[in-house]
Amino acid sequence: MLGTKQIAVIAIAAVIVAAVAVVLASGSSGTKINGPTAITVGKTPVSIELDNAQYIISLHQAVPGSGVAYLYISRSPVLINPALNVTVELNNYTKVDEGVSYANLEIELNKVSNSVVSLTLAPLPAYLNELPDYSRISPVGTTAVKNITTSVLVTSTSVSSTTTIVNQTAAAEQRILGYVKLNPWYVLMLNYSNAYSQVGSCSSEQYNESFATLNHFLPSGPASYQNVTYQTPTALSLNITSIGGGDYDAIWSASSADPSSRGPAVILTLNLTTGQITNTTTTGVFKDLDLSDLESGFTNAQSIGNSCGILLA
Repeated sequence: MLGTKQIAVIAIAAVIVAAVAVVLASGSSGTKINGPTAITVGKTPVSIELDNAQYIISLHQAVPGSGVAYLYISRSPVLINPALNVTVELNNYTKVDEGVSYANLEIELNKVSNSVVSLTLAPLPAYLNELPDYSRISPVGTTAVKNITTSVLVTSTSVSSTTTIVNQTAAAEQRILGYVKLNPWYVLMLNYSNAYSQVGSCSSEQYNESFATLNHFLPSGPASYQNVTYQTPTALSLNITSIGGGDYDAIWSASSADPSSRGPAVILTLNLTTGQITNTTTTGVFKDLDLSDLESGFTNAQSIGNSCGILLA
């Protein structure tokens, strides 16, 4: 019997196949990509022609606040060349290898909104033998992509978050990182790290005022400014490491003056071959909290409207 996640993945793939079929049935070969070409892409698939092959591109999801968009790209025939999830970042290039053994298409994200992105597409000749950006690419169906709720927005591009990759070849590490970036935990942890980095701007007076507005009394004891700021992390860092058998752990760890808030907070275990997340663990500062709990916490923090928000969530 298929589980809920498997059904969701099959449903995503079916929607892509159906959308591609509609575009192909129109008979249009699409925009020819002979050199750098600007196109606009939304939820409705658009067709391009590259190296005498037809490709379909559509917008899966956009996060304007972080300058990131997630695309679906497929080469015809779609049943032979499964669609790819492709992550593109503002003013950066992503090299894609759809349907071939080398990177044949370079995508630059120029502008992003909730429903439309502006891209520049450029062909990459075979003789360059460019490697794809594995950290930003994965086949649709290898990992269940959840929608990021509208409340989960990166409010600053200056995020206090670092990624350390250890143990294994660069290609394997980058592919695992690509799978992680397609998961809603990734953007949520960027949001939390960004919020933690702003705590230094929250004064005791501002904290007390915000606390009193929410609770109708002044904070004291465990809820005092001194106690809460001591226990709150200052940043989250992501570490990816092999645990054997083709499995990897993606571990977000908290930096904090308080030992009880320091160390691993979220651990995702992924398989290199399938891209599936086989286990999710929350511990330390996030112990017993799931994705929904943490999304709600971040939403509450944002509603405070100042740098003290994460202290009051």
